[in-house]
Amino acid sequence: MNRKRILFGGLLGGVAFFVLLTVVSQAVLATPHERLTAQGILRSQPAASWYVPVYTLVILAIGVTLVWLYAAVRPRLGPGPLTALKVGLTVAAIASLPSSLALYAWTGLGGYVAMWWGLELFLGCIVAALVGAAVYRDA
Repeated sequence: MNRKRILFGGLLGGVAFFVLLTVVSQAVLATPHERLTAQGILRSQPAASWYVPVYTLVILAIGVTLVWLYAAVRPRLGPGPLTALKVGLTVAAIASLPSSLALYAWTGLGGYVAMWWGLELFLGCIVAALVGAAVYRDA
């Protein structure tokens, strides 16, 4: 496995993940977030000052992990976007479905916000895997 390409592709995939998060947050969730903040369900600022840098590192780490998984399964499943899609879908399902269901069932967010938060994570994993895999090459 090519460690430099895993890191480069993973960071690039993480950036693509952030772009997706920003688009969904601004285009789809801005109004519901404002409403939920006004109702006191969501905070206007994170409760922890470390949240933003740690969240950033986590998203970038997800990107690197997805490309590492792609590189690991590439010899068995073959190179290319279909393998990257399989990796992205697998991680996306594991990462997003349980938390989305729990958000819907146990919080006052409502189904719309819980669904979109889950879709952000689901689609972000797929996008990060595809982008990262596109630049990955074996050593």
